[in-house]
Amino acid sequence: MRVLLSEGSSLTAREFVTTLGPHGHDLEVLDPDPFCLVRWSRWVRGVHQCPSAGRDPLGYLDMVRRLLDNEGYDVLLPTHEQAWLFSVARERLGRRVGLAVAEPSAFACVESKIEFARLLDQVGLRQPAWRIVEESTTVWTYPCYLKAPFSTAGRGVRLVHNDAERARALAELRRASAELMVQAPADGIYCEVPALFDHGKLLAAHTVNSA
Repeated sequence: MRVLLSEGSSLTAREFVTTLGPHGHDLEVLDPDPFCLVRWSRWVRGVHQCPSAGRDPLGYLDMVRRLLDNEGYDVLLPTHEQAWLFSVARERLGRRVGLAVAEPSAFACVESKIEFARLLDQVGLRQPAWRIVEESTTVWTYPCYLKAPFSTAGRGVRLVHNDAERARALAELRRASAELMVQAPADGIYCEVPALFDHGKLLAAHTVNSA
């Protein structure tokens, strides 16, 4: 199949490339950086330089639509936050290509760290204690994590150990969001369980851990 990846700078994109490439799929990539990470893979046939999905989402979507119209891809594969954008703009992209994304309402529940914490509480899954930051009433216990609701690669998360670090982190994170959360740390091994569902039916899953 001809597959167009939504970006090529993340380690996730690299994992997709090294998984799909050896199976004979033709892989091409969208990315603002013509020298993105996966460009150097032997499995990638080409990189299409495009506007940033975060800074210019409409320009990015227009580029995607032109490629879908003209290049005959079988699959549009979102490897990062572009999945949410594709979900919202599904009709704009047309139905001529395979695209597996959830509804926009589902993304709204899990992309925001705050909404995701509320969802875990709602369904009864355990997580470290958390609360919304209310500077006049919050009792601070260190160490703790301050988190903006939306960020990539940890840029909206700060580990703070004292009042001075807390003040600096609050000033930095409030530039991105007026609402922040504070969460206790948790010891353990980092694990991931990526999975693909079709209307609630589990199709595939695999696990990754750092141990």
